[in-house]
Order: sequence, then structure tokens, then C-alpha cells
Amino acid sequence: PLRQCAGCGTPFSEAPAFYDALQGQVLCDRCGGPGPQFLRFGGATLGALADLQETALEDSRDLHLAAVTAREAAMFTGHLLAAHLPRPLRSLELIAAVSKRE
Repeated sequence: PLRQCAGCGTPFSEAPAFYDALQGQVLCDRCGGPGPQFLRFGGATLGALADLQETALEDSRDLHLAAVTAREAAMFTGHLLAAHLPRPLRSLELIAAVSKRE
């Protein structure tokens, strides 16, 4: 689900993509867009997360992400987890606060 748009099936590139928090889908820049349910992420972040999905846990320690990609990946993962938990994650607030300082 992180390699292509859930709406139209177009493979993701370096262009920004959107996570639809209401539908739990990742959409390309044509299918997603402005709105309170959409969270914007860079294409590099989705590529990195897709690579991590396909990497053995012991090999994942060798992967290094750029600071922006790591920050976006943490936010994206936090939002995915929040969709399945009964209460809001306080760590999302922490990640957002730390991101604003950098």
C-alpha cells in the first residue's frame, strides 16, 4: 500500500503524497489534497517506509534516513497507530514540538 496510490493505482514518486486519516489510505497528489483528514508527506518518506516494510528487522539497523524523512516517517507511523488505539498518542505532540525546534 505504500508503493502506489490507493485511489488510482499510480506508483508513488518523489512527489508529495497524502494519508487520508478517515479512510486509512495513502493517495497521490491528484487523489488526495487539502482538507482536515489529509496529512501530507514527501515521496521519499513513503519510499523509505515501503523499503522498511520489505527489510528484515536485523537489516533495518543499517538503514539511515535523512532528518526530514525520519521526522515525517515518525509522524506518519504515529498517525497510523493512533487510528487503531482507543486514545490519542501523546508522543505525536512530542514529535510535533521537537520538529518545530529543528
